[in-house]
Amino acid sequence: MTSLNEKGTHSRLAFVPFVTFTDPLFWNEINRLKVDKWRLDESERPIVATITFHGSQPSDGLLSFDQHSIAEEVDRTVPKQTAQPSVLSLHGTFLLLNTKKAFLEDFNRKEFLERSAESSKEWLTETQRLNPFLLTAWADVKNFSYSFWTCVPALVFPDNLRQLSLDASPNVQLHKISLEFIAKNGCHPFLLIDDKDPVELKELASVDSAENVMLVFPNPSRVKFQVGWPLRNILAAIARLRTDFTNLRILALSRLADACFIVNIGWDPVDEIVGLLPRCVGWERDSTDKLTFREVNLRAMFDPIKVLEQSVELNLKLIRWRHAPSIDLQRFASLRVLLLGSGTLGCNIARALLGWGFTFVDYATVSYNNPIRQSLFTFDDCTKDGVSKAEAAAEALKRIYPLVDAKGLHMKIPMPGYPYSSPEGERRVREECLRLEECVRNCDVLFLVMDSRESRWLPTLLAAVHNKLAITVALGFSDFVVIRHGANPPQSVLPDDALLTASISASDAFPSTSSGFSISKGTEVSGAELGCYFYRALDQQCTISRSGISMIASGFSTELLASVLQHELGAEAPALLADVDEGATQLGATPHQIRGFLSRFHLMMPTVRRYDRCTACGHTVRQLYRTEGFAFLDRIFQNPVELEQVTGLAELQRQANEFQSEMIELDDNESV
Repeated sequence: MTSLNEKGTHSRLAFVPFVTFTDPLFWNEINRLKVDKWRLDESERPIVATITFHGSQPSDGLLSFDQHSIAEEVDRTVPKQTAQPSVLSLHGTFLLLNTKKAFLEDFNRKEFLERSAESSKEWLTETQRLNPFLLTAWADVKNFSYSFWTCVPALVFPDNLRQLSLDASPNVQLHKISLEFIAKNGCHPFLLIDDKDPVELKELASVDSAENVMLVFPNPSRVKFQVGWPLRNILAAIARLRTDFTNLRILALSRLADACFIVNIGWDPVDEIVGLLPRCVGWERDSTDKLTFREVNLRAMFDPIKVLEQSVELNLKLIRWRHAPSIDLQRFASLRVLLLGSGTLGCNIARALLGWGFTFVDYATVSYNNPIRQSLFTFDDCTKDGVSKAEAAAEALKRIYPLVDAKGLHMKIPMPGYPYSSPEGERRVREECLRLEECVRNCDVLFLVMDSRESRWLPTLLAAVHNKLAITVALGFSDFVVIRHGANPPQSVLPDDALLTASISASDAFPSTSSGFSISKGTEVSGAELGCYFYRALDQQCTISRSGISMIASGFSTELLASVLQHELGAEAPALLADVDEGATQLGATPHQIRGFLSRFHLMMPTVRRYDRCTACGHTVRQLYRTEGFAFLDRIFQNPVELEQVTGLAELQRQANEFQSEMIELDDNESV
């Protein structure tokens, strides 16, 4: 192409094409919309670009996009002009494709130009739509990498566009009149009649001839004395509307008077426009004048910590728009988790819960046999004298994910049957009880993953008292159990003063058929009626287990929590007695417990109702703790048998023994 010059005449007319400029904030907004709203939707969307005409400035000729460019509610028919008199808004279409293959191969760019030529019959008659554009893109949101290609369709019409003359020093009065009109009416082309009276472009039909009219064109060209790309379609519209015109004077307007110029442009006569379908061009070229897309990678521009945070969020959001559209991710993000125990189970559960804030509580230190089984510890932790497991685990998580809100508490959980013999011992135990209760108050969910049954008693009681969801995970050598404790336990129907003296029958030994409150009918058990870990003698301490079992159990426990959180009743989600309801939530069932047996690779999901005389979550122990506080705990620590007495289990055992002694044994010679 040849360029305009001050001396030459009848030279071929050159139009300076746009160069797409995308602000990093534009792609940040695309990331947000893609993940949170659009997901896999490839619909065309309205978009706004801005261009400037300051006058041979670096920003001139840029088709610019920022974080405000995407406006889905915008009126696509009548673009609104910006308030800045030197900035022109162009309204176009944005197409974000889901895969790079779709962007590079599947989208037919030649066909788009053909469709643009066809639709030009409409927008050539509507001056507000003379310069549509299309921005196609593909976003690798995980890696902050973007590919894009812009097309501003322009008609190759009329034929033989050429420069007839060029005046590089326009009248200052024309410049003033033009800027005043734009300031009042918006930044768009208009006409000057007799070089003094500005009128809208639509008045062209009533103009007598081309001799007494001048087109004022806000020129976005960054090249001196060359006109910008939008003029192509304006000339095409004029030639189509006024077939009697074969030339027109153009004032290429800039904010700076020195950058303005007047060019007289001519073209061949247009004899017939019926059925006209001119050729269309407009796909952007790169810096080497090659027709190809452009790429930008913004990963280095973002804070690495922020990139990590968005990547973690993206993994969850991908689940939502690919598999579970109605999943509520906020329930995960706002969750506060307390992990009691930072051993094999605690480490594995922590890794699964890494996107949430939680607290470790453990009294042990890291030993040499820990790193093999416990995934958050290393050999270096073993060599340091007396490193707290809870604190080491919390620090390990921060090294993996710096944004995790994790802290380790080095403390011992008081247990029934572990008395103290000094005032100092009592003070220490009291402080530990208060500290543990504070942790329970401040969390939403407790995971009980200590290595002894006795150490789980007090946390189970506190979870029931403060209505917190508790999940126990326990291991055997080749089997495991995951149990969610009943939440929001109901009050017993027995009067408070009758709890300790109520008559207990032998049938009370069967929690599935008796309780101190009315139970659900049918096959469903409400979340408030589910039993805890202490409803019967379940699993005892086991420190030797198959190496993969802790990861299996940990995975089931975190997925059970995820399903429960998505239920409309939350922690009070019911469980079925004889089956599992896979449609209970977006993520599946909400069973009471999951029992696994590696010896035969088998799973069971039994459901057991809460036993009102349970030693950990029954109404009696909860009421005694509320009324007596530490004094009640002190008696249990000193004498665990008292638990059986206050809950009525001792009386139940006595009645069972009496019943057995009264049985009549018949020998072989006796008959009935």
